[in-house]
Amino acid sequence: MRNAETRRLMFNQNFLTRGENYWIGMNDIVNEGTLVWIDGVAQNSSNSNFAPGEPNDIGYIGANADCVRLFSSAVALLMDDIECSRNVFALCEKN
Repeated sequence: MRNAETRRLMFNQNFLTRGENYWIGMNDIVNEGTLVWIDGVAQNSSNSNFAPGEPNDIGYIGANADCVRLFSSAVALLMDDIECSRNVFALCEKN
């Protein structure tokens, strides 16, 4: 889900269930504050759509938030960091 245009298309075409959370394959597990995709490629900040104040490394249950999720707000798909142990759907991108 690296491509912002793909994320917008999925939102606009209602491919994703609103109110659900989706792992998108980005994390900062190895080096806190340095987001990388699952294949090790660094996150391009110009291609992100983080919610205001995110990523902030604050999890819901006090744990470190090292994995990035995609979620739908009322008007857009946004990203934030949450605990990697959270049980959410996963989105996979096929080349």
